[in-house]
Amino acid sequence: MATDLRTIVGAVEAVLTGTIRGLERSPMILDPRATPQTRLNKVFSVDAQTENTGKYRDAVARQMRLDSELTVRLVHRLHPQDKQATQREAWADEQTAIQAVLTDTRAPFEQIRRLYRSTRRTLDPTREWLFTDVVFSLEYDLSMTATIAA
Repeated sequence: MATDLRTIVGAVEAVLTGTIRGLERSPMILDPRATPQTRLNKVFSVDAQTENTGKYRDAVARQMRLDSELTVRLVHRLHPQDKQATQREAWADEQTAIQAVLTDTRAPFEQIRRLYRSTRRTLDPTREWLFTDVVFSLEYDLSMTATIAA
């Protein structure tokens, strides 16, 4: 089975929506600086930056070892009467997301070295939404000979 970024992101999205109750994937990449005034409670998006580790020196163009920094951005709308309750819920969802991504053993996760890197929390400028960025490092092999269906 070929491991590629599209497959990995799809698997992360599936494990998150299947593990965190009420969490939905956002149809857009979420940005705390430009969030539209819409319903954003308990949604997430996934973004990735990838680099070649150079471990295989691209041996005769057969495979590359890639390292993707995957950012899962969770958004919670702060309840106006109890912002601390929302914050606690966001912390619980963050912990569940970390556990889910690191412990899932289904394909393609069994072929990926997964490492939790960090969490960054940001309030949007209106102070209505709490954005939680959970950052993972995912190392995997990309076959240069496998055909990936579009």
